[in-house]
Amino acid sequence: MMKVVGGGDILNERIKKLRKSLDLTQREFGARIGSTQNAIGNYEIGHRNPSSSVINNICKTFNVNESWLRTGEGEMFSQETDNLLDALAEKYGLSHSVRVLVEEFINLKPDIQQAFVDYAVKVARNLADNTANDMQCLESTVPSMTVEEAEAEYIKSKSASAQKTDSNALNSTAAEKSKLA
Repeated sequence: MMKVVGGGDILNERIKKLRKSLDLTQREFGARIGSTQNAIGNYEIGHRNPSSSVINNICKTFNVNESWLRTGEGEMFSQETDNLLDALAEKYGLSHSVRVLVEEFINLKPDIQQAFVDYAVKVARNLADNTANDMQCLESTVPSMTVEEAEAEYIKSKSASAQKTDSNALNSTAAEKSKLA
């Protein structure tokens, strides 16, 4: 039962500290990195040391500074997340508010993320149902037209609008000329 020492605490304590800072159970933490609750428990009490691939997976999955995890030196989390989010915001022209929304969503526990997605889907479904109902009401009040009839109505309305604009322009020009005279 060898414990890895570094930075004033030991690897098993840093794993537990990380998991608790993420507000995850051992089961949730393990599931995110493809491990079991039992394995995480053994890492945390120092009965087993995680392999390099497990450490790499922890760092990649949770954006953890590998140096901190292995030795206790530096910050717990890597600063890459901010750089990635900044690049994403720049690429897609995200406002500050949207960037914050994305960052906060990413930092939610997976079950909370899923609850948020489920809620958004439910709202979208309800809006779609209401829109369908609204469209049915609208269709019952608007006389049906063929494409050709709708196109003719559109052209007619544009033509009337253009004639009105021309008439206003002529009246305006005539008024200007009478002022000059």
